[in-house]
Amino acid sequence: MKRSDKVALLTKIVQGNVDPATIKRLMNPAPKEASGVLIIPGDGPAPDDTVRATLTFSNGNTKQQALTYQQFEQLPESTNKILFVLPDNHR
Repeated sequence: MKRSDKVALLTKIVQGNVDPATIKRLMNPAPKEASGVLIIPGDGPAPDDTVRATLTFSNGNTKQQALTYQQFEQLPESTNKILFVLPDNHR
C-alpha cells in the first residue's frame, strides 16, 4: 500500500466513511500468486497437513508462511496457485 493510499484511507477512517470490512481488505490484500510444497507420508493430503508457501502480492512483496492444506486451498480464486505434493520417503 502506497503512502498516499494510506493517508487517503486514514482520512476516510477519521471522517467515518469506511467500514471495518474495507479496512481489513485493504490492509490484508489477497496474494496474486501462491506456490507451496507439501510433503505427505500417506496416499493423499489431509486438511491439517502443513504447506510451506511463498505468497507474492501485487506490489511485488513476497512472504513465506506455513499454512494448512485447507487454508492454501481456500485462497481466493483470483490467486494463481501452484502446489507441489511430494511423498515422504524418510531419507
